[in-house]
Amino acid sequence: TVTEYALEELRVPCSKLVLVGHSIGGAISTEMAAGHPHLKVSVCNSRSFCKLSSVVVLLAPSFIGVPAASRKGRALRVLARVCMALSGWELDTGRNWGHVQGFKWVEFNRADHIIPHEISLHAKLVEEEKEQGRSESELRARVLPLINLNGMDNHNRMWLDTEMVQHLNLVAEAAALDGTGSSVEPSRRQREKLLYEMLTRACQGN
Repeated sequence: TVTEYALEELRVPCSKLVLVGHSIGGAISTEMAAGHPHLKVSVCNSRSFCKLSSVVVLLAPSFIGVPAASRKGRALRVLARVCMALSGWELDTGRNWGHVQGFKWVEFNRADHIIPHEISLHAKLVEEEKEQGRSESELRARVLPLINLNGMDNHNRMWLDTEMVQHLNLVAEAAALDGTGSSVEPSRRQREKLLYEMLTRACQGN
């Protein structure tokens, strides 16, 4: 609905749309973009999962405060897996990611306590690269690793200033495309300078 409003009412070109989805929102924005590949909208998938069922099964015991390793915990995980299979409601972000035609990138945090890294979209992309004989350092996907902060909610916390600059730079890079993959904006260094100045003014205003 928001995308239609931006396109039809605000007359924003498809190449200028950037869907920023956090957690389950990352899966939803990815599915929307994958389901409408002709739009070629850009997508930022931030701290999200590869499959929704993996998160539900992993966290099921904690929903009612049952130890995961206990008999009840194991039973709850089995029940959660069955319920997800019967519901047919599976957000398969790992599969959808390959169908997103626009500019896209993944943001992740290895200390995420809600969506552990092993079931994240980033982990899935790394696994696929390894199957092709490439290492994580050779990952072709655009990624923004977020800093692990001890004692912090690394899933829901806001970006640090340095992370925000990198995030906004990717947003600017996505919006700089004219739909054919050609940049029509200033150089990367000029964009970073502008973004830094914006952050500085925002911090001074606070």
